[in-house]
Amino acid sequence: MYKIAIVDDEAIMRRGLCDLIDWEKLNCQIVCEAADGMELLSNLDSLQPDIVITDIKMPRMDGLELASRLSKDYPHIRTIMLTAYSDFEYARQALRYGVVEYVTKSGGVQEVILAVQHAIERIEEIQRSKSEHIQDENMYTLRINFLKNLCSGSLMSVQAIEDKAKSLRFEYSHYAVLCAEIDSQPDTSSSVKQSSLVDFFRSAFKEHFSVWSFLLEKDYLVTVLATSETLFPITFFHHQCNELITILQTMGIGNIFIGLSNVIKDISEIGNGFHDAKKALSQRFLDDQSRIYTNQDQCLRETTGLDLIDQKIDALLQSLLSKNEICVQEALDDLFLVQKQSNSPAELLKSQAFILNEKISRVLGDQGLIEQNIYVHDISFFNEITMCRSMKEYIQIVTPLVFHAFERLQKEFPSYDPMSDIQLYIRDHFDQGITLQDVANAVHMSPSYLARLYKERTGHTVKADINQLRIEKAKELLQIPSNSIQDVCEAIGMDDLTYFSHFFKKFTHVSPRQYQNDFFHK
Repeated sequence: MYKIAIVDDEAIMRRGLCDLIDWEKLNCQIVCEAADGMELLSNLDSLQPDIVITDIKMPRMDGLELASRLSKDYPHIRTIMLTAYSDFEYARQALRYGVVEYVTKSGGVQEVILAVQHAIERIEEIQRSKSEHIQDENMYTLRINFLKNLCSGSLMSVQAIEDKAKSLRFEYSHYAVLCAEIDSQPDTSSSVKQSSLVDFFRSAFKEHFSVWSFLLEKDYLVTVLATSETLFPITFFHHQCNELITILQTMGIGNIFIGLSNVIKDISEIGNGFHDAKKALSQRFLDDQSRIYTNQDQCLRETTGLDLIDQKIDALLQSLLSKNEICVQEALDDLFLVQKQSNSPAELLKSQAFILNEKISRVLGDQGLIEQNIYVHDISFFNEITMCRSMKEYIQIVTPLVFHAFERLQKEFPSYDPMSDIQLYIRDHFDQGITLQDVANAVHMSPSYLARLYKERTGHTVKADINQLRIEKAKELLQIPSNSIQDVCEAIGMDDLTYFSHFFKKFTHVSPRQYQNDFFHK
């Protein structure tokens, strides 16, 4: 039976740990309740506990100092750190002293039980013979290397995979692959991210699975799960993924995103499982709220509006030539909105950014404003876009590209008042059936910005002024005896005589025929 010592300055917490857990069922007994580290150390030699559960914040000697003393003088004792403070710095320091678990008080009794079970597992591992330990470690390393080769596609022959799996005793009925990306906080050390997190992922699933965790392709933390059960425990799998995300965020490590493969029944499909998990994970580019992604989600997402995206890119380029900053911002916002709504894969959106960069370079080239270091600029932009992981980062990279081009054009060609060009175009083309979009295209503006500007400057809408010019032109033509109603209709850009009659009457309160008769019989 394993001996447990509980160290906490809160008496009610000590009683809760003693009374609320069935220690006998865990093959454990409480041998000490201490209010701080100093009190425990004074009785340690006589008590000889196997496991110490200690709070961090305590008077006289806190949990970290106690863990340090235990690690130095009693290395065989397993220490579990218990605290109300979800501070990763404490956990990081605790790891130096051989602390086997870091459990928050808000985590509940079950987390303490799991931590104790983990501590017991560690004790039992240490009690094994040295040769067994080395053999197990070597087997784990060989299995990790095998799984890495499967995921990277190094082993192509199914027979080669099956032979290697047999030699490594991969005799499981179900597998699954988890692929994670972690956006670490700036102050989180790389050593913690690369070593402790691999162990953390492994420990999170080891109760229900055989687990292998490793880093792959620099950016991905891969976990392969295996079970010999008849059915794969999907519910627990998803539950643990949610727990992982919650714990890592609470401990301040950063945002974590997880892609999940489908359940795999043949180890030769592990490579495909990894690529499925990566593909599912790519959904985070447009949706960074879900945090957990599956291939089923990907299948439900239909890519739409690709032609519309091309149109928005062209509209953005036209807005650059308008020399109007508001117009450029509106066109850029329209492009980002359509891209978000398209459900396009991250790779496709990134390729659109490369196309935009190329077209902007052409616009600058047409104006004689090519970048002096265009090659260096393109390489830098390519690297930034390739590495970005979310739409937020994408926007932060593309926006400066657009406005840098705008500023260069603005500096070379000072802004002008577009109203004269707008009104001139309307006067020259009102009789050709033009629309607001036609006018906007002609002066390189977005329709929404043009409509607002025109209304502010004239007090009228573009459509109203086009219609007014049509009416005036129609009146003028109706006053010529040789012109028929059909001739007038076609002359102002209409091809439906009935519609023209209704249109004319709406503005003049008489039909074209009545207007013509009244004019000639004055």
